[in-house]
Amino acid sequence: MTGTNQKILRAARVLFNEHGVAKVSQRTICDHIAISPGNLTYHFKKRDDIIEALYFELAEAIEAQMELAEKSELNLDGLAELTKATNKILFENRFFMIDFIQVLRSNRKIKKHYTTLSSKRLALIKRIVENLVKNGEMREEELPNEYDYLFKRAQLFGDFWIASIGTTTEDVMLKHSRIYTDSFMQSFYPYLTKKGKEKFLKL
Repeated sequence: MTGTNQKILRAARVLFNEHGVAKVSQRTICDHIAISPGNLTYHFKKRDDIIEALYFELAEAIEAQMELAEKSELNLDGLAELTKATNKILFENRFFMIDFIQVLRSNRKIKKHYTTLSSKRLALIKRIVENLVKNGEMREEELPNEYDYLFKRAQLFGDFWIASIGTTTEDVMLKHSRIYTDSFMQSFYPYLTKKGKEKFLKL
């Protein structure tokens, strides 16, 4: 990718994060980095092409973190590190999560890929839970589909924690990433055994 491409993407990410997708046009991006509309459309014909490029940068970063988690021990530490890293990536691209439904509705390619990415991340979390149960750090299910519902809540949490901040405050800040990482991890605490809780408290 060329230097100009990266310059355009960096500017677009800043503007989308600050103003939202609907309020940022190609002209807005041109004015922000002082390039001509013709120069911008040479690199990205449509605004959707810019959004798509930013999405795949986000997806690549998340997949890299998932690969790291796969190579490490599937334990509470791994889950915490994966959650922390993923939430930071989502914060850096928060416009996508704030305009989540709009983006997925307008771009089938992104929707298809995000569905696959979410499934992979959920499968990884399931393997971590299975390993925790096997190691006696997480209890067996006590209710029908108990962990399936836990996984569904985890997925909802990941998809909408950034958007939910907008219901109570105007700006999404880095501190929210840390707060919601802790909140996500604590949602697993009631399911841990005594052994698991002792390890959790050392994290």
